[in-house]
Amino acid sequence: EFYNMKPPRGILLYGPPGCGKTLCAKAAAASLAKTHGNENMASGFIYVKGPELLSKWVGQAEQEIRALFARGREHYEKHGYPALLFIDEADAILPMRGSGKSSDVENTIVPQFLSEMDGLEESHTIVLLATNQPKRIDPAVIREGRCERHVKVSRPNENNVSEYFKIHMKGLPLSKGVKEEEFIRFAAKELFDPQKVLYRVTHAKSVELFRLGHSVTGAMIAGVVSQAKSIAMKRDLASEGTPKGVTLHDLKESIDHHHYQHAQLNAEFDLEDFCDSLGLNRKSANIEKIALVAGK
Repeated sequence: EFYNMKPPRGILLYGPPGCGKTLCAKAAAASLAKTHGNENMASGFIYVKGPELLSKWVGQAEQEIRALFARGREHYEKHGYPALLFIDEADAILPMRGSGKSSDVENTIVPQFLSEMDGLEESHTIVLLATNQPKRIDPAVIREGRCERHVKVSRPNENNVSEYFKIHMKGLPLSKGVKEEEFIRFAAKELFDPQKVLYRVTHAKSVELFRLGHSVTGAMIAGVVSQAKSIAMKRDLASEGTPKGVTLHDLKESIDHHHYQHAQLNAEFDLEDFCDSLGLNRKSANIEKIALVAGK
């Protein structure tokens, strides 16, 4: 009020999958409601996945978009504060026009979305888009005056990975003598081990190594903890004794499995993200896959 500042019409959240973009949207909606004294107001958070709006029927997707913004207007009229419209996987419904990659349905869907965005002063809706492919979204959607704030939700790194483990370790039974801090330090060391190399990236005269740590996500950390539990459970069931909890060896086996698993998967997106972080052109870089042996 003091600075006569209006809230942004739209915000773009982008970054690798599995790093918490959807959680950020839920937190933003909860914070917005709490600020206005209306906690747990379901109508204030309108969540939709981009592909769900696509339809084979002409005009159906445009009608769905109009309905979403109408729900935002209804919420404002009833509760007096803006609703948060969150569109996940926004690149599926708002692709760059003229690309020809979506049977040109974007030629009608994108203009409909833009017209609704331009009328947001009346609809009182804040738009939040999420994507892991920001380059595919039509520039008119994310220009100034529309979704003008662009926020990258980055991967965990060695400095903050402990915060992720603390969340996913809640209720985790550790083996006798293993402390939480020790468990987390060991996990970080293994995940960001410089020896866990997946690819060799050669660009001009420079050589960069793409390691497991460059592909770490919040989802991977959750998977590491979950698989360590499974390994511990399998051992306890085989011994038919009292459950002993998760050991550091269970954790190492889980991380080694994820290392081997990622070596078998398509890492094209992770490699592009890696090259972008180094300021390299992915298309002109030579990518060499490092062969791994299961269990080593």
